[in-house]
Amino acid sequence: MTSVAAAVLEAPAIDPATTVDDQTLVTEALAGRGEAFGSLVERYDRAVYHLAYRTLRDSEEARDVAQEAFFKAYRSLRTFRPGAKFSTWIFSIAYHACCDRLNRRKRYSNEELPERADRVFRSADDRWRNSVGARSGAELVLGAALFVGGPNVRQVVWPAAFAGAG
Repeated sequence: MTSVAAAVLEAPAIDPATTVDDQTLVTEALAGRGEAFGSLVERYDRAVYHLAYRTLRDSEEARDVAQEAFFKAYRSLRTFRPGAKFSTWIFSIAYHACCDRLNRRKRYSNEELPERADRVFRSADDRWRNSVGARSGAELVLGAALFVGGPNVRQVVWPAAFAGAG
């Protein structure tokens, strides 16, 4: 069972005799009644948080995702299809926000960075060794400054180093 399906099963029971249905609250929120959307948040906040927590396994991130999901839902309320279930829509928004976070985590994981950094430094080191050859000490120092410093340093160091030459 997917996380969205589990969250839908976990949606709070709503007694139709005592509460306003979701569609009415969405319509009222679109008409400018902020408290109507607040009622939707109160109704689904816990279930959205649990979906995010089960997906991310981090309570702080789950709170952030729940807040982000309701913010996105409020901003996109005009795109909500009349007749659709609000619970399915908000759970879908939350689940996609979780997937975005997981993708970011994967992209910037600690295991990935050192390997990439080693590759970058290794290739830069090889290029430096190949470019050194048999040069004097002053040339090596100047070359190192130019190589390590990049284009901005080259603009300053290169003219200053050769100002007296000529």
